[in-house]
Amino acid sequence: MAGNLAGSLAYQLSNTGREAEGLDLARAALAEAGPAAPPRARALYLDRVAWAHTKAGGPESAQQAMRALGEAGEALAEDSEGTESPTWLYWVDAGELQVMESRVYTELHRPLRAVPLLRDVLSRYDATHARELALYLSWLAVACADANEPEEAAATAERVLSLSADVASERTAERGRFVLARLAEYAHVAEVRAVLDLVEPPPHVLDGPHQADSVSGPQQWVRSSVRGEVHTSQVQTTSIVMAKVGDLLMATEASTRLRLSG
Repeated sequence: MAGNLAGSLAYQLSNTGREAEGLDLARAALAEAGPAAPPRARALYLDRVAWAHTKAGGPESAQQAMRALGEAGEALAEDSEGTESPTWLYWVDAGELQVMESRVYTELHRPLRAVPLLRDVLSRYDATHARELALYLSWLAVACADANEPEEAAATAERVLSLSADVASERTAERGRFVLARLAEYAHVAEVRAVLDLVEPPPHVLDGPHQADSVSGPQQWVRSSVRGEVHTSQVQTTSIVMAKVGDLLMATEASTRLRLSG
């Protein structure tokens, strides 16, 4: 359980601008678990090492990330019905590893690997889980843009915005902003321009005293959320939580390093 906590903190750090610390902690969690850890646990820790390397950036880290993904798959392959695993590992399976693999390849700008993985994941995903579906589609939109497929990226981005309109999630809002920023390179493409116009609507939409009420659905979400005009309380709450996570990390990391050095 200590390794799981350390790995979770490593994941948070890697996603909040503290990539070097996240990588150190992810490695420490894997080392502490050791080769005798249950296969699902090792797969999870290796997945987090892969993500930490991905966020760290650089060619060497990219190679390390892909190596960790391969090792995670090998670890999970050792799992069987007779293998005992802690109950909290119930969700770690081949599908979850595929999600992380697709995210890593998207982040590394390797769309030829990312796009097929994401499409496979999305083909099996429960459409009622709007938040997660929006997140997975956001990675597909970015991967399509990296593959120089702006029309497909725009269509996918529009689905992201439509799903996000009904989800009160700062993470989906952040991903929406990221996707639109990535599409800006293709603003000259008509399909992309139509999606970007959700952020900057045509002048006639904004005319009149009731301009705030003149749009709805994805366009209303984009005008507020993508411009950062909503979810303010969520952002503040997230900042407070992450500050506490950082404090907890310092104590956890020190304890982990002492154990490893001993």
